[in-house]
Amino acid sequence: MFAFVPGKDALLFLAKIQKKIISVFNSNCSAEFFAVPVFPLWAFFSFPFPEKIISCEFLEPVLKDEKFIYPVKIFFLKDEKENIINLEIVFGKILGKIKSSLEFHLCPDEIKNCFPYKIRVFKTGNVLVQDNSWQLFDEKWCKCQPLS
Repeated sequence: MFAFVPGKDALLFLAKIQKKIISVFNSNCSAEFFAVPVFPLWAFFSFPFPEKIISCEFLEPVLKDEKFIYPVKIFFLKDEKENIINLEIVFGKILGKIKSSLEFHLCPDEIKNCFPYKIRVFKTGNVLVQDNSWQLFDEKWCKCQPLS
C-alpha cells in the first residue's frame, strides 16, 4: 500500500479545519452519535504514483458514508496528456447509532472560502500499517511542476 502525505504546512491547515468541522458537528447533533478525528491525515492508494505532477489541490470537505473526507485532486502528465488522480483523506468518522441519513453541511462560508487549497510539495511512500500504527518507507518528495 502507498500513501500521499501532505507537507507540514498543509497538514497544519487540514488539522485546523478538521478540528473546527468536528467541533461544529458534535455541537449540532444528538447525543446518540458523535464524530471523532481520524489520523494520520494521509491518503492511501494501491497504484504506482505518476512522475510528472502538474498540480495538487484539496477540495471542499464532504461527509460520505459516515466519514469526513478531504477530496484530493492531483493533475499529472502521462504521454503528454493531462490526467487526474482523485484521492481521499479521511479525517473523521461518526460513532454511534444513526437513525436516518445525515444532513449536515460541513462548510460554513469561512471554511468554504479556503478551498480549493493548492499545495506545491508532498511526500509519497510505501506504508506499513500494523497494530494501529503507520510507518512510511521509501518516502519520496514530489514537487508540482506547472505547465508553462
